[in-house]
Amino acid sequence: FAPREQTMRVLHVFAAGWIAVLDMAVGMLIVYLFEEDMGQAHSLTHYILGAGIAVLPDLDIVFAFPYGRAKSAGSADHHQALPHRPLVFLPAAALTADLIGGGEWAIIVTVCLLWHYLHDTHPLGGGLAWLWPFSRMYISLVPGIPSIRPEDSIMALPNLQVEWVTKNVFVPTKRCVTETVASSLFIAVVLGDLWGVWIGYAFAVVEWAVVVGIWLGYSHLKGRDKGRAVRG
Repeated sequence: FAPREQTMRVLHVFAAGWIAVLDMAVGMLIVYLFEEDMGQAHSLTHYILGAGIAVLPDLDIVFAFPYGRAKSAGSADHHQALPHRPLVFLPAAALTADLIGGGEWAIIVTVCLLWHYLHDTHPLGGGLAWLWPFSRMYISLVPGIPSIRPEDSIMALPNLQVEWVTKNVFVPTKRCVTETVASSLFIAVVLGDLWGVWIGYAFAVVEWAVVVGIWLGYSHLKGRDKGRAVRG
């Protein structure tokens, strides 16, 4: 790959990680709040479980590309896989959690997955078929914004996803800044309670350093491209 393509690939890897950070931070916060309410001791193991559960549906991305239907609309849309079918996957996951960890973990799993699904719902996310198998439409929960077909969503083709990331993550948009503030705050609270406030802040600072690094890296690439265009 050319240097520019290599740099863009690195930026997209970091951007993909950042997109998952808010879900993981919310998962940890849900475990923290639940255990606080129940008067239970906090543990790193429980926080890791909460973070993992909150991103559990996205494990289907492993199967979306090698087993994609074709390089056409929907081939890269992992939101059409079973873990992104709330009516089916949510009760199955909650039942499994109940059998393994008891009722409290069934509740945690339910809340974590509901958050993930809401975060993925159109227009906030790529879209989700809340009513599947009764409807394949990606439902909008925002009044005035219509539901869409899966093939019309940003999940439909890889180039649409790349375009979305470029517009919403590579520059300091309102959404990017808001989600970074929220996730870094949640991480600071949760890990600060476990290991001390300065450790919590340190993890939050690392997240901000990554995000700012993405912005600066993309800004540098754009500036270099403009300079070449002028000289050309």
